[in-house]
Amino acid sequence: MPLQLKSFIPAFIWTMVVLGLSAMPGTFIPSFSWSDLVSLDKLAHAIVYCILTLLIFAGFRAQQPNYPVTFRVILIAVGFSCCWGAAMEWMQGTFFPQRAFELLDMLANCTGAFIGWGLWRSAWVRRVFKVPEPNSPTKSKSPIVQ
Repeated sequence: MPLQLKSFIPAFIWTMVVLGLSAMPGTFIPSFSWSDLVSLDKLAHAIVYCILTLLIFAGFRAQQPNYPVTFRVILIAVGFSCCWGAAMEWMQGTFFPQRAFELLDMLANCTGAFIGWGLWRSAWVRRVFKVPEPNSPTKSKSPIVQ
């Protein structure tokens, strides 16, 4: 079954929001402190990429409501979020004035993507998106992505 792009409209819109937030002017302070690892900035990065990953999973969920998430879907959702986060950091350091590439921001982006995957597997998100349990029988004839 071919993918229907309309299922991914929320993820696409959020991706554009991330692009806009990444392009906003900021201040570069070329210093490092261990407190940078737990700053509100890093938390914001993690939350933004967690949401992006959840929206990508929701797009796949809309494609095949009764089929469990496959390894390929996990790789696409988390991989895209991590790659987009790396691309945004590179673009901040290359194209956006008053912004800089920060390795710790990229780490926070990927951490948020993996947290999104973990949340997708959680019982709370399963109830919100009506996702079947991993060991429950499904009635779908084909996987989400072949």
